[in-house]
Parts: sequence; C-alpha cells; structure tokens
Amino acid sequence: MAQVEKLRKASDSGSCFDDEDFDIEANKELTKAVKTFRLKDRSGSASFIDEGSDACDVKQGQLGDCWFLAALSSIAAKDQSGTKVAKIKEDSIKRVLQTGFNTTMLAKGAGGYHFKFFRMGEWVDVVIDDKLPDRHEGKINRAIESKNGEWWVPLVEKAYAKFHGGYNNIVGGETAVALTELSGGIAVDANNLDSTGVNLGDLLKKLQRNSLITTSNRDGAGNEKVTKGLVSGHAYSLLLVDTMTLSDGSKLDMVKIRNPQGRGEWDGAWNDDDTKWADVSDDEKKRLGVVNSNDGSFWMELEDWVDEFENLTICALPGLDVNDEDGDISEEEKNSRDVRVSGTFPPGAQNDPLSGGNNKNPDLSSQIELSVGDYGQTDTRLIWLQILIDSPVKVKRSVLVNFWATTSKSGDDPFNRPQSGTPDFKKLQKVEPVFPNKSGHQPYPYSHNGYLLDVAPGKYLITVSTKLKEPTTDPTNFIVRAMGSNLKLRPVTEAFF
Repeated sequence: MAQVEKLRKASDSGSCFDDEDFDIEANKELTKAVKTFRLKDRSGSASFIDEGSDACDVKQGQLGDCWFLAALSSIAAKDQSGTKVAKIKEDSIKRVLQTGFNTTMLAKGAGGYHFKFFRMGEWVDVVIDDKLPDRHEGKINRAIESKNGEWWVPLVEKAYAKFHGGYNNIVGGETAVALTELSGGIAVDANNLDSTGVNLGDLLKKLQRNSLITTSNRDGAGNEKVTKGLVSGHAYSLLLVDTMTLSDGSKLDMVKIRNPQGRGEWDGAWNDDDTKWADVSDDEKKRLGVVNSNDGSFWMELEDWVDEFENLTICALPGLDVNDEDGDISEEEKNSRDVRVSGTFPPGAQNDPLSGGNNKNPDLSSQIELSVGDYGQTDTRLIWLQILIDSPVKVKRSVLVNFWATTSKSGDDPFNRPQSGTPDFKKLQKVEPVFPNKSGHQPYPYSHNGYLLDVAPGKYLITVSTKLKEPTTDPTNFIVRAMGSNLKLRPVTEAFF
C-alpha cells in the first residue's frame, strides 16, 4: 500500500513517479534490455487504453513469456455480451488493469501505473513507473504496443515481472499459474490430449461458458521450430469450441485458437486461405466469427488440434459453477462458492519423499474433508479444487494430492477413524480426477495445482503433501480451495492448521 500512496501523491501533485523498488534502468539483473525509455516522454499520442482491452492487443516481443501473454489474451478476449462469463472476465481484466486510475491523465503525467494480481487467496497491489525496455539491434525484450498506440500490454507485463521479481523470472512458465494470478480462478492442466479418456469436444463445450482455456504444444524443440505454422514449445489461447455445419449438412467439431504473438497461424486444414471454407455458408461463417486476417487467430478441426497440441489448461472463473446457466449471481453467492481452508507445512513435512504411504501419514500430509452437496439434476457433478502454496514459481517443489471417497452411512465417522484419529484408508475408495489425467500416487511439479473432479454428493478426504528439491528449515503456508455451489471444507487432522 505504501507504493500505491506514493503513486497517488505523485499524480496529485503533478510530479514524476519513480519506482525505486523496481528500477529496470539501474538494475540490469531485472531485465535483458540494454536500453530503456519512459513512456510519458515517448509520444503525446501514447495511451494506456483508448478502445478497451482485447485479445488482439496482445503481441509478444522477444521475451519468452508466451505462457503469461496467452493467459492475458484469454482473459481479454471478448465474449457474448450479457453472459455471466463475459461479466466476470470484464470485471477480472478491469481489476488487474485498474482502469479507473490507469486511463487518467494523472497516471500518464506521473508516469506511474497500478495493477493487481492474485496470490494466496488475496489480491496484491503492484505499482510500477513507465520505464520500459526499448528496441535494441532489432529486438524488443517486452510485449509490443497495439497498432493504435495502446500500451496496456507492455505495462501489465512489466507489473507482472515485478510481481515475480524481474523480467528474467517470467521467461518460461506455466499458463495455469498466470491464469490463476490474473483471474483468481482455479486452473487445471491436462497433458497427452489423445489419451485423456474423456470426450474433449463435449467437455470443452460445457466448460468454456465459465472458463478461460489455453493450449500448448510441447515437443521440446524450442520456439525456433515452426511446423505447419505452429511454434514449438509455445502457449496459445483457445477461444472457442463449436460444431460447424457445412453446406451439405454434415458437421465438424472445430476449435478457434490464437497465437499471443499476434502473427503466425496454422497452415493446415481450415487455415484462413483454405478452399474448404467454400463449403461453409456465409451465415455459418458469420455465426462463428470467421475472419480472414493475419492476426494470429485461426481455426482447426478438433481432431487436428488433439494431434498437434499436447497440453490443455482450463481456468474456472471465480464464483461460477459448471452447471450454471447464464444469468446474474450476487456477490454474496459468488463468495460463498469459493470455500477455503489454510494451514502450514512444517519443515519436516517438506523434506520426506512423496510416496503413497507418506501421503496417508497425518504427520507428513495435510488431510481435509470435502463435503459435496446436491446441485442440478445429475447423479454426479463437476467441481474444482486447488492447492495454493506460498512458494515462488521458480522454486523447485513437488506436490502429491489424492482424493478418497467414503462409503459410511450418515451419522458414522465418514473416514472410519479409530481413536488414533488416522483415517482407515482400507475402507476408503480412491477417486481419480478428470483432470489432470493421472492415476495412482503420482507427484508432479507445483504450479498452482488445480483439479477437476466428477463426484456424487457425499463426503471425501483430500490428502496433500509436498517436497522441496532442496531441504528447508522453514514452514510454508498453504491454502486448499474448492469452487462451486453447496461445498464445504474442514480439517480432518489438526497438526497442520
């Protein structure tokens, strides 16, 4: 808050704001840029936002942060006006961009801007000055301003770099992390799209109403390799999944994808210039929003997308339930759908191997009860869960999370605990999430890990354990979240809470 007040005083007095905490001109360790400039000195026509934020404004420079920009592009993409997802996305991008202040002449005159990002369940203020990396030897180590002179993308990118300790710290990352930190939602990952075991087309058509979606191709070749117009090791926004009707009445499941670089598109079937589009009526193309433009957006058949991409990230927007229909929900209802418990991993619990046995041990894991109530008319329902750990994204940390169903009758201890208080896992049934599509006791790297479960109403046990690559003597705080209607969380064991 001190930085926010400092910026406000500078803007009110008409003086220039200098961010001494993140001075990219004086501290070259913060950025690869050789030259910097102040935006307020660059051009009188430069603005923060004139015509509203849009996915087409997002264009990547030479900084390797496509994972962040793909997430930003997804949240900035326009949705059908009047829907809940459109309203929540609009509220989310306004909260991040703080447009009420950043679009004023006071901000521009002071050369200072204010942003907010989500961390450990709270929205964190980030204030920056308008010093930005300049072009040097044909390279721009930052995002590129929009065609009409809007600079909101390079500025929010700088703020996000400060949020993570420097531009160099956002080179390479997980889109799931960025989606959570931009929206406050819960992001889940799925790899190996050809073996998820679910009908991705049907699932995405259902989830896209209430979610942000990105996709990546991770063949390990690096961004220098381009195959069929697709950049290797690159994150893209997935903007739409829809069924397209051809003129002969046949149907195809299609996906609309956008490259955050704002250029470079798929050149396979159904690319912008493909003659196949002659088989689609003008009315159908208008319905889908098909435009032939070199803006980084393109269409693919669902099957081709599954063949060419390896990773899918879905971020559930805060306050929404998968089964929601369009319509307004109150702020009170929205908050009631985000239930949390918080606790602390002691040092010893972060240094032991991640095994199924240790994950069941209440001295080495956190154990939490999830109560799932009825919602909708189906036997089971999709719900979102997330583990947040107060740990920098560049710190090597693994997590192991398991879910267990109880078959006990109402009134019994749902976890069959003897006097020792430890659940009897022999009488519990393991539940595998829909996403991420892994089974058994598999640890994997921490990245704001989210889960999508398909479960019946009842009580469930969540066991969470974590391990650092390097041993620690410090405790680490964590939060377990569940998002949806009629959900409750509470600790089963008290050791970590």
